[in-house]
Amino acid sequence: MRFLSFDQAGVETVGVRFGEELVDLSLAAPGLPRTLLGLIQADALEAAGRAARNAGGAARRPLAGTRYLPLIPRPPKFFGFGINYGSHVGERPKTPGFFISTHTRLIGHGDALVIPRISRTLDWEAELALVIRRPARGVPASRALDYIAGYTVFNDGSVRGHGVGMTLALQKNSDRTGPLGPELVTPDELPPGCDGLKLLCRRNGEVVQSDTTANMFWKVPEVIELSSSYMSFEPGDVITTGTCGGTIIDRYPGCDRTDESLPWLQPGDVLESEVEGVGILRNTIVAE
Repeated sequence: MRFLSFDQAGVETVGVRFGEELVDLSLAAPGLPRTLLGLIQADALEAAGRAARNAGGAARRPLAGTRYLPLIPRPPKFFGFGINYGSHVGERPKTPGFFISTHTRLIGHGDALVIPRISRTLDWEAELALVIRRPARGVPASRALDYIAGYTVFNDGSVRGHGVGMTLALQKNSDRTGPLGPELVTPDELPPGCDGLKLLCRRNGEVVQSDTTANMFWKVPEVIELSSSYMSFEPGDVITTGTCGGTIIDRYPGCDRTDESLPWLQPGDVLESEVEGVGILRNTIVAE
């Protein structure tokens, strides 16, 4: 099943995509929560899926023209798990990287991704992301997949040259730099843990990142095991799983990250982030 969040006359609404058709769950299942976060928190994804499959014509509409919202516009937590691909960081480190992002950076499929005026050094980082289904604390890898509501695509747009060194709190939290979507794909449609799926990023049609989730140092079950050993996760929390090689800082190792003459993202660029079988997230770049 493929769930998405969309704008319905200014109201956040959840739908299910079937090919080029969208089922509006506010019409197909008016007794269920209206948002994707609400469905997850109510453990109602299966009920929503049944309603969508049985929906009549009044709840169905063409997908074309849909304005996507960030998959979960205000997740309870947005947790970044990084340093997870050899093509990006070289040898496997002793521990991964961790950071928290705020909801103000999140945008939807088709939204404009914003280069902040404080620094024009915006880099791309295509990633697989997962959404937590039920409360999770101290979950072993052997049971971790039971805690996943579904998977989606993220691009961790990173401002490299804030002039604050490696402070992730600023690099990873500039407003409107985090496209999330286009859909939540339930685990039954994908390989266990999304293992072995192609990860791509294209800039204006040119492939700039290419790897596979098979090459993650910590696979999805280990991501959940390690993360939940430190903190509790709640239904609707989002966890990203790291990016592969091909970013600007990979292409220019040791570069001055404040150097705005490097080929950072520019206004008018089109960025496509793709995880095989999960979806393609497309955004145009604008300047603040």
